Amino acid sequence: MTSKITNSILLALLSLTSLSLSFLLLRPNAVNPNVIISADSSDKTSTIDAENKIKATFFNVYPNIVIPSDDKSIDASITLLSSDGKRHTLNELVNKRSKLIFRYSELDCDMCIDSVISIIKKISPLKKIPNLIIISDFKSDRNFQIREKYKKHPYPIYNISSANLGLPIENKNFPFLFIITEDLKATKLFIPLKEFPYQTIEYIKYAFSLLKISN
Repeated sequence: MTSKITNSILLALLSLTSLSLSFLLLRPNAVNPNVIISADSSDKTSTIDAENKIKATFFNVYPNIVIPSDDKSIDASITLLSSDGKRHTLNELVNKRSKLIFRYSELDCDMCIDSVISIIKKISPLKKIPNLIIISDFKSDRNFQIREKYKKHPYPIYNISSANLGLPIENKNFPFLFIITEDLKATKLFIPLKEFPYQTIEYIKYAFSLLKISN
């Protein structure tokens, strides 16, 4: 009975933010089909325990940081610096068209960031994706430009050094994706995990379809 009540609460939470952590397989007994489990019973137990810890973590933070970020308006006058040194307002970048935002912080793990960018690159053959905006928050614009020159990411990345977008989900030690509407509201938030690549692939495919991005 307790398990049924817990599942009902979880499904109610997930329905508040479309296509977000529903991709993270939060059901208590769910097993990620993309995780390779060894025949050794101890390895299998370790893998399942790790997945359950991840699910429990997101079950706890979801109501506090994801739901409050959904449908939240973002300041149009926020200024961002491109990797080539040009400054733009968020309003200019969005330009009255809904876009996919990939937001990460300076201290987020490189593998987490690179895995998302790699998935985007695999899904869309386009070298330039006009409906995609990638935003970081390096405190030093110089460090941001040095890093981007070294990383050589295939898409333009913008830095917001003096503030953030005003979303509760920011600066929580994990990158996230969302759709920003033409009137600058954050919707359809999703937290990608490198341990669950399939869910990230499905979310990005959905976002690309919604925004009519070729893939």
